[in-house]
Amino acid sequence: MSNYTLVYDPKKVSVTIGGQTVFGYAEGSLISIDKADNVTSTVEGCDGNDTTISVSPKRGGTATLTLQHTSPFNKFLYAWAEAYARDPSSATVLMPFQIDDPASVQINTICWLEQVPSFGLAAETSELSWVFRLKDATPKSNTAYSFATAIGDLAGIQLPNF
Repeated sequence: MSNYTLVYDPKKVSVTIGGQTVFGYAEGSLISIDKADNVTSTVEGCDGNDTTISVSPKRGGTATLTLQHTSPFNKFLYAWAEAYARDPSSATVLMPFQIDDPASVQINTICWLEQVPSFGLAAETSELSWVFRLKDATPKSNTAYSFATAIGDLAGIQLPNF
C-alpha cells in the first residue's frame, strides 16, 4: 500500500506554447504526448542465449492538442502556421513548449508545428487536433531539471538524464 496519495486535478495542469497558455480544450482531452522512438531495442541471438539491449539516445516525439472548434487559441495557432508559409527560415518556426502537472511531471522543450488540423463546419461544434513535434518528449519529474534541459536544448547542450 502506498504511503501517500496523489491527486490529479486537470484544472491545475497548464500547457503553454510560445509563452501563451492554451485554453479551449475539447471535451475530455488536454494533450497527448507520444515518444517517436522506443527507449530501448532488444536483439536476441538465434540460440536465445545472447541478448543485446540498446538504449536509444533519441528524445523527440509529438504532442497532439485537441481544441474545440470555437477556441480562440486556434487563431494563435493558425497565425503561427501562416508565419511558416511567409518565411519558413524565420525563428518563428520554433516555439517554447511547456507542460506543468503539479501532481506528476513537467516537459519543457522547443516545438514546431507538424500538422495543421483538417477544417470543417457542421451542425454542431467540432474539434481541431494540432500536432507539434517536440525536441524532447521525455517527461521530467523535477521542475528545475526540466527547465535546465530546455535551456540546454536551446543552447545546443545535452544534459545527462537523472
